[in-house]
Amino acid sequence: MSIDQALIKVLESTATDLSHLLKIIPASYLFRSEIIYDMSNNPIYVGIALSNSSLSDPKWMIKKIVYDGNNNPLRVIFADGEIKFNLTC
Repeated sequence: MSIDQALIKVLESTATDLSHLLKIIPASYLFRSEIIYDMSNNPIYVGIALSNSSLSDPKWMIKKIVYDGNNNPLRVIFADGEIKFNLTC
């Protein structure tokens, strides 16, 4: 589906909630992601922002992947401890 087709579907829709919008428009049109790797090629930070955000914009929500001594992922935490789109990538 092209972006034009997706926008036509949204305009024709009467629903206003975000979950309905995400069913109509693929998330890749709305959001972008960036992954930062450590020296062992393990992903350590995953950032998500609106698709038109640059890396320097403070509009990113960033998660950090914490590993144990054997490079096994232990948990995922929000960088800065907040669930907000307010960080730079």
